[in-house]
Amino acid sequence: MNKIFDLGDLLFDHNEQDNIRFYQKERTNWDGFLDQTLHAPIYYSYYFNCFQNEILKGKTTNVKDLSFEILWNNNLVGIFPIKLITSENYHKIAALEGHLLPVLYKKGIPIKICKQIDSILIKKLVKYSEQFQNIKLSFLDQIVSEQSLTNWHKLLLKNSFKCHIQRESFVNLSWDYSEIKKNYRKSYKSLISKGERLWNLKKLTKNDESKWDEFRNLHLKSAGRKTRSDKSWDILYESIINKNSTLYYCSDENEKMVGGALIMLTPTEAMYAIAAYDRSLFDLPIGHSLQDFIIKDLKSYSNLKWYRLGKFHNINDFTKPSEKEISIGSFKNGFSTHLITNFIFN
Repeated sequence: MNKIFDLGDLLFDHNEQDNIRFYQKERTNWDGFLDQTLHAPIYYSYYFNCFQNEILKGKTTNVKDLSFEILWNNNLVGIFPIKLITSENYHKIAALEGHLLPVLYKKGIPIKICKQIDSILIKKLVKYSEQFQNIKLSFLDQIVSEQSLTNWHKLLLKNSFKCHIQRESFVNLSWDYSEIKKNYRKSYKSLISKGERLWNLKKLTKNDESKWDEFRNLHLKSAGRKTRSDKSWDILYESIINKNSTLYYCSDENEKMVGGALIMLTPTEAMYAIAAYDRSLFDLPIGHSLQDFIIKDLKSYSNLKWYRLGKFHNINDFTKPSEKEISIGSFKNGFSTHLITNFIFN
């Protein structure tokens, strides 16, 4: 049975309910829609998804993007990223790291309509999962700061999904820099000062392919092997050219790059996406001064509300993080103002 066809047939059956319709067209750039949302998580942005699709691909893995728009009375009110990932013995529907994300809604859509859409969508996904027992659903919720549990959360509980948690570190960019810095880990402040004396801290302000290649080569050297395809790097550089990402870096007195970080951007959010540091200089504070430099610069963007640093792991988490993941998460958390709970349902 063709699972791709069956999923598309189920989602886009054109049986409208209360003038609600799921509509798929050739993948387009949704970044314009993000301007109309209350909060625009990076996970819904065009280049983030292009990059994710590329790194998921392998010699035996196929990725089919089935992301779609949601229409109410023929008006675009929401978007839902979803991809079908298949190999010989593996089938998964997901949007981010094996999980499905909530619908991202336009500002001002009535709560009643959002609830109807969520209910229709979850029923369709559960029905599809029941048809193919080897496809297990996993949902991620509360990917931004919320004051109460979402309707998505309540519906998943109602459908008897088990709930686990993970944590993400954020910086609230609406705070004054002095207040943000007060939340830094105490030991970081002297390391930042030392790094500022050692390194030249810079932001890529023009299309400089040679500097981008230097960052790529630093990443390769730091990782010890090639971890991403050339096409995935091209996607990231294109995102810089189109001002959907920014490269920050630091160099030594000889202008040799010793560290760098790619920050992805939406109208309201920045995300620490990829970083590379010279491993031979790990006893020196490269990342500390660079991270502080990034935060100060992101504060100059009047539209940005949050800086998403990444996951904060614990050894007892159900995801069983590695020591490296725990260490990286702890480092980034030392700059955060907020620790936000994500909910995983499966």
